[in-house]
Amino acid sequence: MSFWHRLPWGLLGVVGPVALFFLWMGMGRYWFRLDRSQPWVKKVWLAVLVFGIWYGACTYYFFAYLPQIRQRIRAGNLKAAEKNI
Repeated sequence: MSFWHRLPWGLLGVVGPVALFFLWMGMGRYWFRLDRSQPWVKKVWLAVLVFGIWYGACTYYFFAYLPQIRQRIRAGNLKAAEKNI
């Protein structure tokens, strides 16, 4: 492969793990401080975040975080939620 074909993969290899680390930490913080799920659901998501690490953070983002944020936006509560962060 030429340099120009390898360059995007090299950048993804450098930036990807750093971005996933911040996603994992961010989802953990959201789970700890702002997640309003039932206690048993939070326990399941904790297991997903801890044992799934990056894959768990991506799963939590799509199936727990985004629906809650969309619901808060529709209800007009996003500004109040941002103050708690």
